[in-house]
Amino acid sequence: MIEGITDAVELVVVAACLAASLWRALSARNMAWVTLACFQACVLLGGVYWFGYLVVYGETPHYSYVPDMAWIAGYVFLLMLVVEADQRRGVAAPVPAAWIPVIACAALCVFYIVDSGSPLLNTVENGLLAAIGFFAVRGIVAEPTSSQTDGRLAHNKPFHWAVLAFVAVEQAVWLSSCFLEPGPITEINPYIVLSCVLILVYAAILACAWKSGDA
Repeated sequence: MIEGITDAVELVVVAACLAASLWRALSARNMAWVTLACFQACVLLGGVYWFGYLVVYGETPHYSYVPDMAWIAGYVFLLMLVVEADQRRGVAAPVPAAWIPVIACAALCVFYIVDSGSPLLNTVENGLLAAIGFFAVRGIVAEPTSSQTDGRLAHNKPFHWAVLAFVAVEQAVWLSSCFLEPGPITEINPYIVLSCVLILVYAAILACAWKSGDA
């Protein structure tokens, strides 16, 4: 099945990212890299359950609470990372554009609840993605002062762009899944294409963070 192949590739890529992050965390002794590794570990654990269920039963889980809890934990770790970066930049002027992902996630949350129910789960997941997107935009527009270092994660614009891309693509994957027909996925469709893009985004987050000395 196409879905099984895509999920297997995602697990390999995320596992490789996790290994690289753990190596950097052990060598740099830095909490930012530990936090990034925890994000990747949670994504990997959720993906392992999802892929295992798909292999054993030939379909995706009817109730995905186990992987959802793992992915929610991953969102929390990623949120911790961008919030820490925001705090390191100190006091900054309000960024109206930062509310765009919040508004988009709120609107999509309402759609998901109407479409599939699960108000608590949808609220938590979309709320976390909205917060991540908010701080990612703040990181993108922030300008370092003369006393600040561009090489640090707090001023790493490519990293914040990659995080914002994660929010956008994750939402696109969820939205495309709402229009799938029940049963195994056996051909290329928007959901599969977006899932492949999400794999690239996981790698991009690591690659963009790699050049920062504190992450």
